[in-house]
Amino acid sequence: MDRRIGRALFVLALAATVLLPIGHALGASPVLPDLRMRTVSKVAIDESSIPGHKLLRYTTRIVNAGVGPFEVTASRPSTNQALMPVTQNIYQSDGSILATPTDTTLIWGGDGHNHWHVNNLEGADLRPEGGGGVLATAKQGFHAADGGAWNLQLPNAPQQKVYKACYKRSCQIGALNVGEGISVGWMDTYGYLLVNQWIDITDLADGRYVLMLYADPNHSFTEANPNNNTASATLSISGSTVRVLSRTGGV
Repeated sequence: MDRRIGRALFVLALAATVLLPIGHALGASPVLPDLRMRTVSKVAIDESSIPGHKLLRYTTRIVNAGVGPFEVTASRPSTNQALMPVTQNIYQSDGSILATPTDTTLIWGGDGHNHWHVNNLEGADLRPEGGGGVLATAKQGFHAADGGAWNLQLPNAPQQKVYKACYKRSCQIGALNVGEGISVGWMDTYGYLLVNQWIDITDLADGRYVLMLYADPNHSFTEANPNNNTASATLSISGSTVRVLSRTGGV
């Protein structure tokens, strides 16, 4: 082979290698999570937590129904920076990890939560029955962890918790590097009595409404199916009582 041709082929091969993401081999495919909401469960009216306000409290349960873990990391140069940009770690079929920047951040929960929240991991809103615009919304940030088993028969589901509470400094306010996640087949639950687990409905008239719960409402993360992320319930609200009339979606 002509020496010049051989050198050109070597340069092209080297360039192709450089363009590949670090730790990502040719032919590897992503092993993706699939974030979903459980069926709407507990709802209640709270008129005592904030004097003069009427709150609709609800439980959220987010699960990973995919074949790969949902895992995020975040870092900041110093504690002077309040928000941490979030990177999603996407596992590959060859065992490597593809670090993928996202459009969201971590923010310190505070107010009794005392851990870092992933902004836009979950969300909720209230709408009129029969259609119409959003009447009220809820907080969007949640701490991701293996709170409890959901379906450990799924492929790649670990039989023990991996992302435990306070995993990788996620409960340290002064942390510069944080990691969180939800394993395949595991569930993270936020009970209706937790701080900020409510929608303010003080100015809403009695009637029928639809409570919508979302996993990854802004599609900030890469997952197997971004179109199965909602669960809803039709509610009847009358004074200090609320009844669930029907439930849609969820797992």
